[in-house]
Amino acid sequence: MRRRLQFTPQARRDFQSILAWYTENSGARAATRAGATIRKRLKALGSGRVRGAEASPKQESPYPPRRRAAAHHHFSGEGRSYPDRSNRSWRPRYRIHPR
Repeated sequence: MRRRLQFTPQARRDFQSILAWYTENSGARAATRAGATIRKRLKALGSGRVRGAEASPKQESPYPPRRRAAAHHHFSGEGRSYPDRSNRSWRPRYRIHPR
């Protein structure tokens, strides 16, 4: 689900003028990309994922904290292992995950 940013009217006007400037000087595609970048940066600030002077402290964020997707490591002892905790079973199995 995409999170919507809450813009104040002033911020919306600023945003429009920035996009207008980009459209005029660099073309519509550049404006679209600039808008996407601005939205991303604002969202990152809002969810407290940015370290910096202007970053709001985490507890004031209107959004729930982002959960990182679990990395699926398959090294020995991590990820899926067999009951005896070794990554060898009675028959050598080269691919632990049947795809």
